Amino acid sequence: VQPKVSFHLRALKEARLVTDTKHGKWIHYRLDDSDIFRRFLVISILERADGERVKKDKERLEKFRRGKDIGSVCGKC
Repeated sequence: VQPKVSFHLRALKEARLVTDTKHGKWIHYRLDDSDIFRRFLVISILERADGERVKKDKERLEKFRRGKDIGSVCGKC
């Protein structure tokens, strides 16, 4: 059980959802609420996002990125 807990705590720490402080041989974890508003905002947007619209936006973003790679900012340039 301990390796699983350590793995999950490390993942939460890497995602910056928790912070830790060491006290002797103990490590105390707590929620990192430094940007909690931004996180809740992103989560609420993702919950409401239409899958098809997100897919189209991703395709447009990729098209834009490919255009930037060759020096063009838009498809008309």
